[in-house]
Amino acid sequence: MPQSYDYLIAPKASFDATADAIRAKTSSQASITWGQDGFASAISSIVAGLSADTIATGISGDITLTVSQVKAYAFYGCTALTGVTAQSCTIIGTYAFYGCTALEDVTLANDSSSLGADAFCGCSSLDGVDFSHISSIPADCFKNASVKNCLFNPTSVAGGGFRDATYWSYTKLPNLTTISGTYSFAGIYDSSTKHSTATTLVLPVLTSIASNNAFSYNYSLEAVDLGAVATIQASTFTNNSSMNVLILRGSSAAALSNTNAFTGTPFASGGTGGTLYVSNDLISSYTSASNWSTILGYTNNSIKSIESTHTDPNATIDLTTHYADGTLIPT
Repeated sequence: MPQSYDYLIAPKASFDATADAIRAKTSSQASITWGQDGFASAISSIVAGLSADTIATGISGDITLTVSQVKAYAFYGCTALTGVTAQSCTIIGTYAFYGCTALEDVTLANDSSSLGADAFCGCSSLDGVDFSHISSIPADCFKNASVKNCLFNPTSVAGGGFRDATYWSYTKLPNLTTISGTYSFAGIYDSSTKHSTATTLVLPVLTSIASNNAFSYNYSLEAVDLGAVATIQASTFTNNSSMNVLILRGSSAAALSNTNAFTGTPFASGGTGGTLYVSNDLISSYTSASNWSTILGYTNNSIKSIESTHTDPNATIDLTTHYADGTLIPT
């Protein structure tokens, strides 16, 4: 039977001890419970001689929480925790489940839930969790975590939000408008070590990439549709060794901050070549723009119009009606 905890989970700041949180049980007690008014009774109940760290990491199995929030560091390092049901919980604090390597199943409230930075960082066993109602993915939230069969539909992703996540299978994030930090999607497309089967990423309404390296080290990624993004930052696609298609759909030419955005890709100097797809009336703007003129001047690179059917290295598609992954563009 899952253990049930009817109290507010404690933040790190509540303790003088070295543990990030004290929750429930010791080696000789089934559980310790306390109310939301403090921790004095819980601390006095703890078996003498056991460190706070021992108690903090002692929780195991599946648990049910009947609280509205899980505060910072609450389950930090609980490597034997396998499942969490928190259907009343709308706030998950920073580092709340950091390093919970056995955590597979999480059930949260279905509305207005928010996650803190690093909340599931290092959770390498997540499988089939529904995060589709989470609109903002904060910094390092799923860094080095499994996202196997998980559902996402964010509008914004901060730095490191999905960095080096495993089992990434997404080819399209239909509502993502803003990428606000470095390495947000770095290292997730790698079939050999990250177990990713996807080769295409379509971000149809993206308008802003605020920092560099957003998509770097994605060795299996072949085609990227960045919607109407205004600026491509430095090192955006560094070492994406298979990426040979880039689609930009803005009504004006996107700025290219630095040619090193394409270092280690087929678009780079001496590379096998890539194709940039843009609106037909912007082709001359791109070929003459700062940094773009350099990239498009490399042998084997080309620029083509979106408005007609083209044969690209991945498929023969009508780019007017389809995205790079073959899905229909909404009309």
